[in-house]
Amino acid sequence: MAKNKQVSILNHADIQLILQMMRLHFVTQNQFTDFRSDIMDKLDIIIKNTTTTNDELIITQPRVTNHRTRLEKIEEHLSLPTLSV
Repeated sequence: MAKNKQVSILNHADIQLILQMMRLHFVTQNQFTDFRSDIMDKLDIIIKNTTTTNDELIITQPRVTNHRTRLEKIEEHLSLPTLSV
């Protein structure tokens, strides 16, 4: 079954409302810049952790595969029921 994709389109009234809400929250350009900088700093930390996790997976994946192969050989040799999922 195909999923319906919704396209988001902002009209002039939507943009004006967003600008109005921003003016209520951010009094000055510097406040908005500080807020944006804080968000970007937090995103940088998340991206760094994600990259590190991906690097760790690349390093550990061959070991996991090797262990799985060894377990399968042991199960086969001892005629044990398989434990693989």
